[in-house]
Amino acid sequence: MPLLALDLNGWNGWLDTNGFQIVVDALDAENEMLNSSGKGGNTVAAKALESPIANSDIATLYFTFRIQNTSSADLNIGLSAETAANLAASSASTNSDLFGPQLRIVDSTLQLRDGGSFIQSGISLSVGETYHVWMTVLNASDEWELRIRGGDFNEITPVSVSAQTRFAFRGSTGNQAMQSLALRANNNNASSNGVLLDHIQLHVETANHELPPMVLPKMSLTPLEPGSMHVTWTAFPGALSYVLEAGHPDGPPFAPVSGGSYDGRSWTGSLPEPGPHGLWFRLVVEEE
Repeated sequence: MPLLALDLNGWNGWLDTNGFQIVVDALDAENEMLNSSGKGGNTVAAKALESPIANSDIATLYFTFRIQNTSSADLNIGLSAETAANLAASSASTNSDLFGPQLRIVDSTLQLRDGGSFIQSGISLSVGETYHVWMTVLNASDEWELRIRGGDFNEITPVSVSAQTRFAFRGSTGNQAMQSLALRANNNNASSNGVLLDHIQLHVETANHELPPMVLPKMSLTPLEPGSMHVTWTAFPGALSYVLEAGHPDGPPFAPVSGGSYDGRSWTGSLPEPGPHGLWFRLVVEEE
């Protein structure tokens, strides 16, 4: 069952005194999201990484997010060489400096931390859009890269600022491993409708710039009376609609399955005639 306003502290290893919550996704009642609404005080929520990022590693932190309006978001997300316990107990006046790679979502903009300062990405965020983010960490050189998909970006797009594609860690970690995931809500989040986060995943020892399997729709087929079937699938973040197609990679070409009826994330109808190579199904996703 969906979780209703569950405190983040203690959930799945998180340490949090700031009151972040897990809430039901307004666009998908079967999904939960991490909600930063109404949170401020510049305290940090943190979670230990299952696999630390060694100094020789290149890793990718992936997540999705949505903003709920353009005037109340101010959330930092990144990685740290500190333990989760030290981050959660750190002083609000100094905990920002414990970040290595750091991305800041501010109102309708993205700010990238590059060493001693934030720089504007030039990306304008839209309310209700789902954005996919890849933060690639090059721990040996204390640098990171950003890629984004969603909104104005139909493909996974590297972010550059004045032709610069690599950005320096906020705090130099030397030969230290990245140990923790960190969130920091700034004072603007004391107003309502902060950032909603989801699908946080870390790929260690690889610069993974693809959509992870966890967010791709998974289909299930159930035979009904002879000649008909019921197909269901899981949601894709930000999707508006889905079209079920049938065909085969070796022909005939894929085309929308005719007839039948859609109901949210399911389709029920007559089984198409198989071609000379059999019958395959695929799902076409229409996004926001």
